[in-house]
Amino acid sequence: MAEPVAEARKWLGTRWRHQGRGPAGVDCLGLVVMVADALGLPHHDRTDYGRRPEGTRLMRELDRLLPRVHLQDASPGDVLVIAERAQTLHVGIQSEKRGAPHIIHAHAHRRKVIEEPLVSPWAERVVGVFRLEVKHG
Repeated sequence: MAEPVAEARKWLGTRWRHQGRGPAGVDCLGLVVMVADALGLPHHDRTDYGRRPEGTRLMRELDRLLPRVHLQDASPGDVLVIAERAQTLHVGIQSEKRGAPHIIHAHAHRRKVIEEPLVSPWAERVVGVFRLEVKHG
């Protein structure tokens, strides 16, 4: 889906900021929320989480809002959920460059939104894929 990728790319270089939701800075979830908002997709935004979000709650919220996709069916525009540590999750939007999967995400250690190849260690840690569209049913 081209729209989420194009919208996410508008955020490249934006400063990483915990619980950020605007041009002054976004965190990984904030990037997904801002993309959904720009595309007019319904979403439920929460900022009552710590720097290491509780994974079960995040997955439950995503399951409630977005249709889940099998990992092998992931495509550009999908939201990727990546395990970093036990119960700590990170999210980004899958993209593609030169036929290879990439991820657009707000990276805390790099202090900004980046787009990079979806390779090790990121690729092996994907624990959920969600389609960034209205969930039906």
